[in-house]
Amino acid sequence: MKRIGMLMVFLFVFASLAYASLLNESIDFLLDVSSAATEAKRKGTSVEQLKLDLSTLDVASMDEAQRVTVYKANELKTGGAFALNLLLGFGSGSKKQGDTLGTVVGAVGDSLGVGALGVSFGLFMVDLLIIQPTMAIGNKLSGNASTGSLQDTPLLKVALYTAIGGGALLVATRIFESIRVFTYASRYNGTLRDGLGLNKKLQIAALPVIDTWSGDTGMMVVAKIAL
Repeated sequence: MKRIGMLMVFLFVFASLAYASLLNESIDFLLDVSSAATEAKRKGTSVEQLKLDLSTLDVASMDEAQRVTVYKANELKTGGAFALNLLLGFGSGSKKQGDTLGTVVGAVGDSLGVGALGVSFGLFMVDLLIIQPTMAIGNKLSGNASTGSLQDTPLLKVALYTAIGGGALLVATRIFESIRVFTYASRYNGTLRDGLGLNKKLQIAALPVIDTWSGDTGMMVVAKIAL
């Protein structure tokens, strides 16, 4: 019994240290994510920064070719970011895009999902190494036949439900991360086109004008006719 007691204390201390280490690493990771997201904003990859950058351009004096060149040079791509979010996760693809919300949600969701799976594994090992052998010994002493399979214990149920919850959270977060890459890029590129006065076909869109004599408002349409 002393050996079993010492083993239980050892496993409890080990699990506590492992959980503390996991928590510390998660906090450090989230701090890194926050720093990276702030840095990405400063580099001009956020929608808010894009609006500020567009306001400094003299778009009215640019012809269509110049506007398209600016658009293509600053267009936000999705391929690499999608692969990072789907395969690596933790908001890595969104961080590359400069998307703060996508980065934080991906990092927190994946961290909690992986953490829950780790806790589930730890609980399962405690049940397997301590609870199950103890119950088997009790069954032998009481004369009950052993089935050779795991006994249904409250700890085993907790481990199972924790694993299901962690796995579901991980899957849901990866789905969100995968979709977020495209929705954020669409918003970013739409803002870029609008700021440059381009439509989805990358042609100069209709622009509102004010008659300097009458003060009436109207629309100026620049058409591109293919010959």
